[in-house]
Formats: sequence, structure tokens, C-alpha cells
Amino acid sequence: EAQASGRNDIEVNYDGASYKISGSAYKLKNDSTTGRLRSLHHGTMLLNVDTNALSSYLTPDATKLKSKGISSVKSRVKNLIEVNPDITHEDFVEALETEFLRQRVADAQMATISQDEALAIPEVKEEYQNSREWEWRFGSSPAFSVEFSRRFPWALMTIHLDARKGRVYEGKVFSDCLKPDFVDALNE
Repeated sequence: EAQASGRNDIEVNYDGASYKISGSAYKLKNDSTTGRLRSLHHGTMLLNVDTNALSSYLTPDATKLKSKGISSVKSRVKNLIEVNPDITHEDFVEALETEFLRQRVADAQMATISQDEALAIPEVKEEYQNSREWEWRFGSSPAFSVEFSRRFPWALMTIHLDARKGRVYEGKVFSDCLKPDFVDALNE
């Protein structure tokens, strides 16, 4: 039995503990030209993922990323195949479609259409074109700072970048290098 959690996630109880099996993210934006609310949404479902790799992707080094935008919450995760060894991707998709139809529209039917067929629908084509624009994809990104550090045989080098609305607006190099002119030249 799975249930929604408070962070746009789905969790399952297994061996007396709650584990995250799904997460989602979305972006909502008012379109100033049409007055409509636009949204972009994606979700995940952990069927049979390499959890060691996942952990390394979702646990960035604290010195590498300091975001002032959206914070991330660490969660314990579990693959659905560990909870139900018989589950397949096909079974999951079928169950998801069935439940979606049950929850949303009882008399609707599922159909698979090609990209060309989808883009023949004027509203879909408009949203598709809008989502390809730089402003939609990057222009409303939250401000953030990021640092990259690397030790070389001759010094520790750290690059600090500040970004806002998808663009780097300030950068600075720090180092314990014994040649300060080199570091100064990088900062010019």
C-alpha cells in the first residue's frame, strides 16, 4: 500500500519503515500574453533503479551547491521490485493508466498518438513552442550560487559563481596558489 507524502512524493511502508518510491516536480507560470497559467510537470517511479548511483546523484557535496532557490529533502528510497518482485514496467504502466482513468474521467479511453499528431492540436503546438523558448526553460530559474573546487599539485582552486534568471552574473576565483598574479588574471 502506497500513500502520498507532503513533499509531492509517494511513499510505501515496508518492513516497518516508510520509503520514497516516487517524486515529482512542477513549474507554474502566468503567461503575460494570454493570461493563462502554464505548467510543466514531471514525475518518477522507482521500479528497479541502481540506488547507489541514485544516492550519489541526489546527495551533492555541500560545498558544491548552495542554492537560495528550492531546497531538497533527503529521503530513504526503495525500488518497487523490492516490495513486489513480480512487478514489471508494463504492469506498472497499465495500473497507472487504469487508476488515472478511474480517478479522473470514468468514460475516457487511453490512446497513443505520435508527436506529429500531438503537434497538429493547436493548444499542444503552442505550449510545445513556448516550452522551447529560453525564457520558459531558464529565465525564471531561482537565483543560486555554486562553487567548484579542485586540488591540483600546485594549488587548491575554487570557482564561485552567482546566477540569476538562468545567467551567471558574477564569478570569482579563489586559490592558495603561490602565484597571485595568475589568480588575479583569472578574476579580471
